[in-house]
Amino acid sequence: MPPQSSLETRKALAFVGVVLASLAAILAANVAIHDRTTTFSEGVGTPLRDGLERLIANPTKCAMTLEPGPDNERPMRRVYAGLIPRPDVLVLGQSDADHMTQSLFKDDVRFYNGFVSTSYFVLQYEVFDELMRAHGAPPFVLLDVRSGFVLREGDEAAWDSPANSAIWWGFPAFHLGRAKPPPWYRDIPSLLSLAQTQLTLGWLSHQLPTKPPAIDFGDTEVDNGSQFRCIDLNKKSGMYRWLVDGSRVYGDEVGGVLPPPGQVHINEALGERHVNPNRLVGLEWVLRRLHDAGATVIVYSPPVNPRSYQDVKQVKPFQEFGAAIRAVTDRNGLDFCDFTLKADAIGCGAGDFSDEVHISRHCDQRILREMTLGCAPKTGAKLASKLAAATLK
Repeated sequence: MPPQSSLETRKALAFVGVVLASLAAILAANVAIHDRTTTFSEGVGTPLRDGLERLIANPTKCAMTLEPGPDNERPMRRVYAGLIPRPDVLVLGQSDADHMTQSLFKDDVRFYNGFVSTSYFVLQYEVFDELMRAHGAPPFVLLDVRSGFVLREGDEAAWDSPANSAIWWGFPAFHLGRAKPPPWYRDIPSLLSLAQTQLTLGWLSHQLPTKPPAIDFGDTEVDNGSQFRCIDLNKKSGMYRWLVDGSRVYGDEVGGVLPPPGQVHINEALGERHVNPNRLVGLEWVLRRLHDAGATVIVYSPPVNPRSYQDVKQVKPFQEFGAAIRAVTDRNGLDFCDFTLKADAIGCGAGDFSDEVHISRHCDQRILREMTLGCAPKTGAKLASKLAAATLK
């Protein structure tokens, strides 16, 4: 083999240098973006953001498929906070608040349903905090407090619980960051992988302003059971779906009408139950933070299926729950509407319950109306001014 010329040697060295510099640049970019993207979206990344952008672009046509649960819902709320304007009215709570929707409010009132399934009070507040960081505090908050949750045993996470604490379900509050990962140099193959590079490029591309295309439902996405798809909200689906206002639609539900539930399973109102003082501490912390942010707050407890208290032993815990919550709200000068044992009284019938605690849009309409009729003397009139005329009938 003839000896290599000095020019060829320089070219080879330059080529190697370019390759190494490119790999170093890719690695540096991936390391820089990796923690940011995982903290931001907890692994769901670009598909979730794309789905939400398409949902916003097609609010009267589209429902986004998403499996329920805090591991999916919390990243969705976090991403969504930066995509929507500040809501005038925000509902917080657990999944029993999921059917409260924009249609119950006036057209010029921006409503957002920020429920998170089975979460601590601080993780419900996290939704408010994300919106506040993006736009300023939502001025009016309806806080759903589920009786079964307060009557359940267990610890309550605090806003400053360490990120690596075992108390967190799934992952900690976003403001804490993630538990400290292994040093980046321990994971170079992954950080140089095509998948991580694609995530980096995807994240960078989403920093540029774009407008998602409108959807022609003559050629709609196929409802194939995948998450983050925009499917026709006027058709039944085997999946849970989310509307543009943050509310949820169940499988086979169309137009806010729940499918017949069949045999209702009573799974919360069982055994000896007592008010959990840990939950009360978490609730009071949230109420003070909402007050300090300048929000007007109504606390309410939605009705449970009357079958839950056919067992007379359960009536006393429900009553103790109501008294405990009222003591907290009185101490903070807030209205509290307790509908726990009042399903029949406010007009929520058997068809308004999909199970023990999840209620229909119609039952939410009855709740909002009742809030204006006396149970919220400080703020009921202000709420009434935001409701659609049909809601008040």
